[in-house]
Amino acid sequence: MKVYCHNCQLFVAEIVTGSNIRKGAVMLCSGCIKLLEDATKGNPTGKDNISNPFGDIFGDIFKGKK
Repeated sequence: MKVYCHNCQLFVAEIVTGSNIRKGAVMLCSGCIKLLEDATKGNPTGKDNISNPFGDIFGDIFKGKK
């Protein structure tokens, strides 16, 4: 079964027969997830994160320690 993004209809994955995916489950592509994360952070355009799409991953993990 082919699975498409619930928002933009982009092909996301192919699920094999017998897998334990719940009926009615939806998936989002990485682009739509990024838009959703930016919207929940109060940054709906995402322009601040264009140069560094991953943000400060290590700063979040190590809490500013060097």
